[in-house]
Amino acid sequence: METKLDKNRMEKVRRRCNFVNGIEVAAEGSKGGLCLAWKEEIRVTLRNFSRWHIDVLIKEDNVEEWRYTGFYGSPYTKDKNAVWNILRRLDQEVEYPWLVIGDFNEILYSFEKSGGIQRDNKRMKAFRETSEECQLTDIGFSGVWFTWERGNLPETNIRERFDRGVANKKWSKLFPLGILQHLPYSTSDHCPLLLTIKKSPLFKENRKFHFEACWTMEEDIEMVIRDSWEANEGMLLKKLGKLQSCLAEWSRQNRKNNEGLKRKLLKDLEVMLEGELNDDSLAKIIDTKIHLNLEIDKDEMFWKQRARQNWLKLGDKNSAFFHRCALARRKANTISKLVMEEERVIEEESDILVEASSFFKIFSSQMERKILARKEEIQIALEGMGPTKAPGADGFPALFFQRYWHIVGQDVTDYCLGILNNAQDFGDFNNTDIVLIPKVPNPTQLVNFRPISLCTVVYKVVAKAIANRLQKIIDKCIDEVQSAFVPGRLITDNVLLAYEILHTIKQKRTGKKGVMVVKLDMTKAYDRVEWKLLKDVMNKMGFACEWVELLKRCFSSVNYAVNIKGTRGNLFKPSRGLRQGDPLSPFLFLICSEGLSSLMRTAKRQGLVKGAKASRRGPAISHLLFADDCILFGEASAKGAEILKGILKDYENCSGQCVNFSKSTIFFSPNTSEDRKEAVSNLLGVRVVVNPEKYLGLLNMVGRKKRESFQKLLDSISQRIEGWSNRILSLGGKEMESIFAQFWWQKGKGRKGIDWCQRAHLCRSKSEGGLGFCNMAQFNIAMLAKQGWRLLGNPTSLVSRVFKAKYFPTSYFLYSQLGNRNSYVWRSIWAARGILEKGLIWKVGTGTSISIDNDAWVPNLVNSRLLSSFTGLNDSKVDVLINGQNREWNKEMVENTFEAAEAEMILRIPLGKFPHDDILAWRGEPTGVLSVKSSYKLLQRYDPSAYAIQPDYIDFYKKLWCIDLPTKVKINMWKASWNYLPTRVNLHHKKLISDTSCPRCGLETKTMTHLFKECPISVEMWSYLSEVKLMQDSNVDFKQWLTSSIALLSLDVCRFFCGALWAIWGDRNARVHQKRGKTGQEITMFVRNYIKELDDVKHRATKAPKVVTRWKHPPFSFVKINFDGAYDVKNQSSLQVSWPEMVKGKFLTGNTLAHMLATDTLRKKEELYLEGRVPAFAEIVRRNESIREPG
Repeated sequence: METKLDKNRMEKVRRRCNFVNGIEVAAEGSKGGLCLAWKEEIRVTLRNFSRWHIDVLIKEDNVEEWRYTGFYGSPYTKDKNAVWNILRRLDQEVEYPWLVIGDFNEILYSFEKSGGIQRDNKRMKAFRETSEECQLTDIGFSGVWFTWERGNLPETNIRERFDRGVANKKWSKLFPLGILQHLPYSTSDHCPLLLTIKKSPLFKENRKFHFEACWTMEEDIEMVIRDSWEANEGMLLKKLGKLQSCLAEWSRQNRKNNEGLKRKLLKDLEVMLEGELNDDSLAKIIDTKIHLNLEIDKDEMFWKQRARQNWLKLGDKNSAFFHRCALARRKANTISKLVMEEERVIEEESDILVEASSFFKIFSSQMERKILARKEEIQIALEGMGPTKAPGADGFPALFFQRYWHIVGQDVTDYCLGILNNAQDFGDFNNTDIVLIPKVPNPTQLVNFRPISLCTVVYKVVAKAIANRLQKIIDKCIDEVQSAFVPGRLITDNVLLAYEILHTIKQKRTGKKGVMVVKLDMTKAYDRVEWKLLKDVMNKMGFACEWVELLKRCFSSVNYAVNIKGTRGNLFKPSRGLRQGDPLSPFLFLICSEGLSSLMRTAKRQGLVKGAKASRRGPAISHLLFADDCILFGEASAKGAEILKGILKDYENCSGQCVNFSKSTIFFSPNTSEDRKEAVSNLLGVRVVVNPEKYLGLLNMVGRKKRESFQKLLDSISQRIEGWSNRILSLGGKEMESIFAQFWWQKGKGRKGIDWCQRAHLCRSKSEGGLGFCNMAQFNIAMLAKQGWRLLGNPTSLVSRVFKAKYFPTSYFLYSQLGNRNSYVWRSIWAARGILEKGLIWKVGTGTSISIDNDAWVPNLVNSRLLSSFTGLNDSKVDVLINGQNREWNKEMVENTFEAAEAEMILRIPLGKFPHDDILAWRGEPTGVLSVKSSYKLLQRYDPSAYAIQPDYIDFYKKLWCIDLPTKVKINMWKASWNYLPTRVNLHHKKLISDTSCPRCGLETKTMTHLFKECPISVEMWSYLSEVKLMQDSNVDFKQWLTSSIALLSLDVCRFFCGALWAIWGDRNARVHQKRGKTGQEITMFVRNYIKELDDVKHRATKAPKVVTRWKHPPFSFVKINFDGAYDVKNQSSLQVSWPEMVKGKFLTGNTLAHMLATDTLRKKEELYLEGRVPAFAEIVRRNESIREPG
């Protein structure tokens, strides 16, 4: 710490605090000064010190010696570089676990500061780069966020996080439960830091059964499961219990047999590689490598299951990354202590479990006629689950049921259908574990934990099958202001509405009546839902009694047990609340929150609540909901506040919900007087804010300083990427792209690499020679185009009505104008209108809405618009070209009006038998519905900065990425094709070295052709690699040789060819950096062994057997008819279909019979076509739609 005392005075202070031992660095006048003090039982060895730091080694009993550095960063810009260089110099001496704690007088990211002028990004970047170079990461903290504060008034208050602790990986691994606390402070402008270190095993053996994902890679696991399942009879729960015991015993034995196997395989491999190589030894080496790789893959899967990082590809040797994520995740979720009432501190695990159980026990104590679920629905529900999501009380994740469905599927299906169709009880399958996930770093109070329910997979299958049915009708039951979990509604709908209304409110500077915006904070929203209210609301909505009873059984038959570190508390039964983790809970909570919407609608109809409008002609909106996130709009007056408070009170009494007014906020329009603001604020008991806070994680307002507005987003991305490292990860807006590109080219964390190409090149698709990186500017426009598409396609939605009334009241989106006093949201969406015009095409119905010459309506034409000139039909609609009597094109008029090629395309456009409205469709998708992916591709196609690539190169890159090789090999090939490899010639061009000779043969080189083709060692290798026959033309350059070779070779041979190029490059690097190399024959042997190793690993990988249903020829005298169709209830007609089927070697026309069958079944609206209703005039062999006919 900065003492600001001389050496003698600081020593006296230290001794008064009962610290006999210590080191002091004297202050320079009233600035600086450091002190480190310690108790006698700790052995401290001084390494070095300066006015900015004290560096020591610390040794405690039974703990490995580790290094501690007390650091003080200069507050002056002129000294910053010198201070960071001291930290870099200290990093050169790292051989111990290292911890650095102190006042750095700098922040890492802009969100670590509140108030005052925004921090200079260069200063923050210098701190981040220093931390990266030293490989020091933040160890986290508990307590208040900011550690330094100045200014007593709101307008002058500045807070920053200057003090922190950072450590290297060794220290974090040595003390995985180390916690840094920010303590309260009153006399200083800095808060004290308290470090508590605990050395304990982070991953103790679970005290309850847990099916491990890596078990599926064992060869005998399926036989163990099958034998146990078939040997036991009875109920499903009993069979799973027996299987638990069997698998637990098998796991213990398997772990015992495989103990030390990886070390043994590594040692055997090392011995064999040092010995004499012959055919037998090479075969043993390959077999050992395969076994070793399988063990590594098991480790990777083990840690991936715990890391919960689903975005990263499994099987690419990212075990270190998964292990690090799992350590960080476990540390963040560890409950080290709880602070109860009267400041009572609990640290014992058993006491924490008892208190947590008591806490949640207190919380919990306060359309269709029938389900008739089918087997297919059970399987669909299971397939929709994440394989390695945390399991329930029985320890079996969804992966177990998905992988071994052919063994356990029938029993599980029968049990689930019994619950759904026959009112069977859930039994113990509805016992649910509660795990506590922190809402804030290192929480010490139970209210700061989020209780997540771990339901059993069997229960979730039943719940998900019901939820899939509910999803189809929930939009008819829930108010349009609620956008969560309702199909067809997006979270962005509410974000756009909130932004637009707030933009209008902020511009309201005149008028007597002000507007207020109240953002509510609901306390434990899911845990407080009253079951009686749910039942009453469902009955009021018109749900059938069978539905209501089934749903009630789902949420009322639950039993809870709190689970902390694998230890389960006692079971207790709740009387209210919904589970976070139950597939049904989102829909049930929507039904509960519909009570608030109903109260607001009633008050609005009675004129008590007027809401707010984005424009005079637009709809008045009284509230917006996204699950439990709620914003209320009303008149800024005492009366308006009383009405809102009364509505909320009624809602609380009925639903059990509780509004936390102390955490809620209120925002007023500028024309609201200060007296009214104070009166409303006091009446509601909420805090007044000058600018609205974030809503659903996004900014509510963006002003002129857009860089400052979005700086936190950039910082969040930087923080996420800097948590990665290409040392532990395998190589597999413009500022964002810069961050991504910098990470891609860097050699390691904190080691800047060479940017071999522009960022735009990386953003090209793989088939066009890029790597498929996302162009953030284009991707942003593509997402905005999606919003524009929704304005076009959903004109009746609330967000469409609001924007239409304000910005295009007399037209539609494509013909809208930007207008004046527009919002940032509207300007952004309007900017995406151009890409919509390029991708939209009209589907002809009546033709009355389509302009012949101005609209895009003819497929396969440039921009789908007619290019030929014609007279007489200018500004006419397409309906003049259609014969309305027989719904066919007027062939004579079309051929006489347009050129032959265009006329032929027009006549090919199909017309429906019955007239329908013209439809705007998106040509980039077969469904005609715009997707962000297809609009992004269209933007890339029209990118003016993109360059054309020759068709041969397109074929080359398409084939390259299809080759069955690890990604690192294909990326090496990609770099070679663009000459992005750091050869000596390329480094010489970058003026980094002067020597351009070949590191393998010493000859002067000018191109990559020498390295990969002409170098004597490469020539020798190609002569031994008989699998690959190379082009002998010596006049072609390297890229032509590369592309031609890939084009001529088969995919199997390409594996050897690419593997050989990769091995040559690896040999070159070994000679440069490790001063060792291989002969051409040894490189050939390496390539063959590598490909064989990949093939053997792929062959040995255990896969779940798939039950394949194959098409069978209809038996003798049977007629089999393949048909599909739709039935029009209004016109009593079906779609005519005609597929011939072969019977006795002859083809029959099935049109008439198929039409009769389709009409008969579709008219009855049966979901299972022909089930039990085969007409007497034909015998049918029914065929599942998923089985395709041969040919």
